[in-house]
Amino acid sequence: PEFHGDLVRFMERHKAPQPVRDVVTFRNGVASWEFADAAAAGERLIPYAQKGRWIPADELRDGLVIARLHLRDVRGARQAHDSLFPLSRRPVTDLRSQLLAAYVQSAERLQSVALTP
Repeated sequence: PEFHGDLVRFMERHKAPQPVRDVVTFRNGVASWEFADAAAAGERLIPYAQKGRWIPADELRDGLVIARLHLRDVRGARQAHDSLFPLSRRPVTDLRSQLLAAYVQSAERLQSVALTP
């Protein structure tokens, strides 16, 4: 927590660009389980990741999907997964990618069962 506070003050003092602040907020949010912060910053980072700037698409996809699932935003998790999937540098057979897809599919199934009368 102290390091993050020092880093935020440093970025403010030196007028860091917003994407840099968002990367720091996103990474800290995922690491500290502040998923609302991570999801908000991650959403703002999607256009940059799509251009190959500021954050690797795989890192953003992994963290954003997990953050949204923790927030019970299954639709948002699916959106993040699908919009960033084409940018992945991992092969489709990569275990991390397969697990991430399974988490989203499982949440979708659970949600549909919960909504069934």
